[in-house]
Amino acid sequence: MRGGRGGGDPGRNEVQAALARAREFVARAGSPLARLRADVLAGEAPAGRVAALVESRQLASGAVGPLEEDGEARVATTARALVLLDELGCLQHPCAERAAIWLASTQDRDGSFSPSEDANADARLLFTASLAARLARTGRVRQRVVDAAGEHVAAGFSVDRVQRGDWEAIAALFPFFVDHPGELADAALQWCGRELERGYRTGRFDAARAARVFVLCQARALPGAKLEARELVPALLASQAGDGGFGAPDLPGAERLERTLDAMLALARLG
Repeated sequence: MRGGRGGGDPGRNEVQAALARAREFVARAGSPLARLRADVLAGEAPAGRVAALVESRQLASGAVGPLEEDGEARVATTARALVLLDELGCLQHPCAERAAIWLASTQDRDGSFSPSEDANADARLLFTASLAARLARTGRVRQRVVDAAGEHVAAGFSVDRVQRGDWEAIAALFPFFVDHPGELADAALQWCGRELERGYRTGRFDAARAARVFVLCQARALPGAKLEARELVPALLASQAGDGGFGAPDLPGAERLERTLDAMLALARLG
């Protein structure tokens, strides 16, 4: 890797060079979809190509099937497509609006959403928080859908879960509470911010993981955290490996590829 968590303000040229190296890594190791994502993030392809791909897998109902293989359109595959559209700036595209409306129709009576029929309560809670934040951003779902999801998340929120340093919990809950102020939000944001910073400072979360939370929250500074995007960008650049990838070299291939795409997204948005 190219150094430690150094400071300084990297120039745009340095960021673009890192994106180009990461794109080459993804081109060698990634699937067609991963390569398309990298091309868009590096500025080498229009985001509209991703929206076109989603549309090609979208049913009249708005549900979206898997983007890389044959399969049934489900809640999980449609939510995954919505995540991708959000990351690449296509959340206002008609296909994203249709997907959001269909997903809203799958909400359970308790306000939750479920990624699968056998999902446990914990998985439903985090999926609901993550999905509700994106549904609200589309501006195409009724407020009562978002409010009901908020009640479900608030009822299931646990300080203990955040304090355990669970990155998935922080990444799901932080953007939800940023976008949905309420009685619990202020305290929840403080807990999430403190644990995000602690996880980063102690090395539990690398720069790519920490930066992804900033991207999910669409923010350069976060409540409760004495950590800002301007510190994470040079740390991200310093953590890029010689092969252009991000993440520990001993990570499984698919995980390291996803970590590299996360880093590219953070550099493109925060750099």
